[in-house]
Amino acid sequence: MAQDDEMVTWLRQQIEGDRALAVTAVRGMLPGYSWLYARQMVACNHGRTSHVIAERVAAEDGPHIARHAPRDSIADCDAKLALLALIETLPHLYLDDDPFYSCSQALNPRGDDDQPGCIDEGRAGRPCDCGRDRRVRRMTSILASGYRHRDGWKEEWAAA
Repeated sequence: MAQDDEMVTWLRQQIEGDRALAVTAVRGMLPGYSWLYARQMVACNHGRTSHVIAERVAAEDGPHIARHAPRDSIADCDAKLALLALIETLPHLYLDDDPFYSCSQALNPRGDDDQPGCIDEGRAGRPCDCGRDRRVRRMTSILASGYRHRDGWKEEWAAA
């Protein structure tokens, strides 16, 4: 599990780092701006005003650069962080009708601290046996694989 925690921490740092770069790039831009590529330039438009972001941009690079304007990068990062938060909060299987068969890691949804979700003393507190941890690791690994070319990526994090 420590390996998974390390992957999630690294992934969150990558996403938050990208977001911080995009926020820095967007400072001073008016709401409603857009980036476009034309005549070997990437320009930032604000209604009737525009300024050049990059010149002498190759035709194969310009549309890509314009497509990844800071506002789009910020939205992408926000979506990834929200997805990561959702993945992390997925619950273990809890069977209200028969807690004996609930996941060994399940929590009692009533918030009763002295009553675990799983009442099978032979399994309660042991590693997850409902598949939740495996699914969470797989989803997180898929999300992290988008950053596999960056420093800090570990091959053992690759989605299996």
